[in-house]
Amino acid sequence: MFNNYFYVLSLCIVLFGGLNWFLIGGADFNIIHKVFSFITKDHANKLSKLSYLIIGVCTLYLLIFQQRQMFLSFLNETVMPPTIFRSQAPLFSNSKLTVDAPGGYMVIYWGANPAKKYFDNINSWQEAYDGFKNTGVSDVVNDKAELVFSIPVRYKVNMGFKTKLLDRHIHYRILYPDGIMSKIYTKKLKNEIDIKLN
Repeated sequence: MFNNYFYVLSLCIVLFGGLNWFLIGGADFNIIHKVFSFITKDHANKLSKLSYLIIGVCTLYLLIFQQRQMFLSFLNETVMPPTIFRSQAPLFSNSKLTVDAPGGYMVIYWGANPAKKYFDNINSWQEAYDGFKNTGVSDVVNDKAELVFSIPVRYKVNMGFKTKLLDRHIHYRILYPDGIMSKIYTKKLKNEIDIKLN
């Protein structure tokens, strides 16, 4: 919770700093310096510099520690009516994984499409997830959910100047009784397979 408040506070401070620079560039008016000059003429420059330092620290905090929130906000919490989901698993499955889901009602999960000898190490996430054939919904029992799925393919993602082959993994969200859906969690699969089904 503290992290969310600090994120919102930092975002407001950075936006205020951006507005201040807009006013400096467009109207030659520095609102920060003007406010501190009104409060105390003797220390206005020092307080202005301190304000710029705080804006800079908040900017660094957002860029370094809040990248997910800033650039991938769709991965965070959302709202979804719980009544539209029912328990289901992929048609063909050969693995299972138990995840903690304290207070949850259901867990919605998905992985890349099932791996086969001729279908692995895919060149893009779009091809790896095409048709979403490896998805399911699991009931939460005693704060745990069992995810049943097929071993997903590995796929490559573009990381700017290079391409990276990701480990096999499953994504999931916890759906709570009030309709709140958690952020997306990702579980890497150990040794390519977690638990083989009998």
